Amino acid sequence: MNVPAHFKQQLADELNAHAAALTAPAGHRSLLRLHAPRRRVALVVGVAAAAAAAVAVALPSTSASHSDQQAAPARQSAPGSSGTSGASVSSGTSGLNIVNANYSVRSKPGGMVSVQLFDLKGVPGLQATLDKAGIPAKVMAPSASCSATGHTHDSPHGSLLKVAPPSGFHSNGVRDINPGAIVPGDHLLFVPASKSGPVTSLAITLVRQLPTCVPAN
Repeated sequence: MNVPAHFKQQLADELNAHAAALTAPAGHRSLLRLHAPRRRVALVVGVAAAAAAAVAVALPSTSASHSDQQAAPARQSAPGSSGTSGASVSSGTSGLNIVNANYSVRSKPGGMVSVQLFDLKGVPGLQATLDKAGIPAKVMAPSASCSATGHTHDSPHGSLLKVAPPSGFHSNGVRDINPGAIVPGDHLLFVPASKSGPVTSLAITLVRQLPTCVPAN
């Protein structure tokens, strides 16, 4: 509150000094002596009120800006907030431990995730789990009605060896993947080696554009 008062006093002193320095025309000296003080007082009060209002508005704005500056580091340090695909995926894949009769998804050390499909009935559940974890992957069962000749004509930007290393292919059908190695724009394509019922193995492909269907043969 000292800022508006100081500003008002300073402005009043400057206006008074300026008014005293003015020389009025000879025919209107008495009129100016009568009305000049009123005009100076009104001007001083009006400008002071505007200054007080401006300071009152400026103070909350400054306080809000300071709060935003304090909150910014907290937002920047939040997990997965760096804007990279790997950071977001790693944050969503930690703590996964889903095992049922149709599929399983488990977190492993080093950001790895093991995926296994036991039966084609588990395709919707496995897809929902991958989506919830933020893993850009699609599970597509082979379809006899699919006439496509290939998965995609676009080559991925990333490396399948990094996303699904050979050491992660296990004989029991478990596939270990590294979601953090998926380049933004690429997608994992899981294709179960079964037309119906139990699944013996799960093929993995890295694509840039997901197909609409996968042929059965």
